[in-house]
Order: sequence, then structure tokens, then C-alpha cells
Amino acid sequence: MQLTPPDLTKVPKVSELKPKLAGRVFSADLHDHHTVPKYLAEDLGIPESAFDDMPGIVLHRVEHLDLGEGSNGFHALLNDRLPPRNLHSPPYTREIILPNLEQVYREFGREDVWLVAREWLRQRGVE
Repeated sequence: MQLTPPDLTKVPKVSELKPKLAGRVFSADLHDHHTVPKYLAEDLGIPESAFDDMPGIVLHRVEHLDLGEGSNGFHALLNDRLPPRNLHSPPYTREIILPNLEQVYREFGREDVWLVAREWLRQRGVE
């Protein structure tokens, strides 16, 4: 079944979330989450100036990071598949990033967010 691409005008950008979260990052442990992690967006050729223009969602710190052993936080799941690179690592390729990012969103139970991220990338020429 072919799904209709999401309407990105109805999804807040990271830049729109940041002011709304001001002061809550520490008091309520709420984080703004870039739907395409910045290091992967960079590897896909997205300029840093566009990072805060991408769709974002609000996640509790535990859902967002929770890097403890056996964690199911988004970045813990992602790091199992696509660990952040060091200065000497080659960039990940599109063929590596897209299926792994999709799988992480499935494991995280947020395929809806993957559809948003995928549409944002598609609109920037990442097919």
C-alpha cells in the first residue's frame, strides 16, 4: 500500500520547537529531536544551516537519549546501527543511512516520524 507523503507544513520545525521548550529542557527533561540526526544529515549532503529547518518532535530525555546498557532510547538504538563517526571515519552513504534510519524508527515504534523525515529528505533531493 502506497502512503500519501506527509504535509510538512503541518509538522513543526526544530527552530519552532526550541523557543517553546525554553526552560523545560532542564525542568521537565524535554528535548527537541531532529528527525534526521545531524551527523547523518551532514553525510547526506544537507548543509548545517538547514538542520533547524527540518521537522522536529519533542521527546523526553529518556526516549531521546537514554544511552544506558539495554536502552531503547532513540539514539541508543541508532548508535547500535550507525555509531557517530570520529574524524577519521568515512561518511556513511545514503545506501547505509536510509534503511538503517528507517529500521531504527520502526524499532522505536515511530514509523510515522520516519515518513516525515523521509519526505523532508526527498524534498532536498535525497532519494
